[in-house]
Amino acid sequence: MKEFVILLEISASTNEVQAIWQAIHPLFEEQATNLKVIEVSLNNQQSFKSLSNFKATTPLITIGSSQLLIEIISYLKSQSKSCPVCFIPTKSTKSLAKSIGLSLQPLTATKQILSAIQPVYVELAKIEEMNHQRCWLFSQNMSLGFNAYAENVSQSSQLNNFSISRIAQWYGHFTAIVDQEPFNVTLRLDRKYYFFHHTSAVQVDNQARVSDQPLDLKKLSLRIEILTNLNLFSLLLFKLAKLVGFEQKLPYVHIFKGNSFQLTTDSLEFGEIDGQQLKNQFYDLLARSFQYPFWFDPDSLSWQESK
Repeated sequence: MKEFVILLEISASTNEVQAIWQAIHPLFEEQATNLKVIEVSLNNQQSFKSLSNFKATTPLITIGSSQLLIEIISYLKSQSKSCPVCFIPTKSTKSLAKSIGLSLQPLTATKQILSAIQPVYVELAKIEEMNHQRCWLFSQNMSLGFNAYAENVSQSSQLNNFSISRIAQWYGHFTAIVDQEPFNVTLRLDRKYYFFHHTSAVQVDNQARVSDQPLDLKKLSLRIEILTNLNLFSLLLFKLAKLVGFEQKLPYVHIFKGNSFQLTTDSLEFGEIDGQQLKNQFYDLLARSFQYPFWFDPDSLSWQESK
């Protein structure tokens, strides 16, 4: 009998979580699975403690935000456990689901989880903040400076209350261009140092690639994008160039790749990880790629289901 642990997030989106669980619960029952359902909440390590009691081979399935999934993985790593994880897509996790080949439809994603016979390995990233002794994991991206500031302004704008989020985003970008002060960045990568003055934005992207077996760390890669001397004209040019994959040719765009790096700023900056706002602070970051086991079958989707 298959054994699964379902982790339901208690939050502002509890209605969405409960609706998804009610829809997929019969599938688990049909498969005669041994189910354990646990309600958990963000930033509450107490609600995670029971996870240490399960076998290392027991898949843990989250229904909730992307932050919950990352917190679960972070907790398991802190306990030196590697229980495979997966998630049922919600509004918060659809982007990650699409990037790793998990169906956006909860019922189909559940079938992928139930049909799996072994874990696959997904690339994630770990960042240690040396100044404040903090550690974060992320699956998609981290940004410092312009993008994080613009998103902060956009989320705080009254325009979001009128369901015109696109206008709120452009308002955030315009405000960031006008108000943000440039800062200096030091990047250490492959034993080399790179110094950037008048930096406007830093973006670190994780590819979240999937492999059948654990890969050598040298084959894992993070993409680091640093923008300098950004103004309204250069921002528009950058946006257009990015649409056609030409941004690396612009003189104020600096792109690096590596499985680990250290990056520091010399001023207080806005930060964001996977859509979660960070405190305005100095950053001294040590980042590295790693893989974690996920329990689903990415090859079980038909062509129509993958659309």
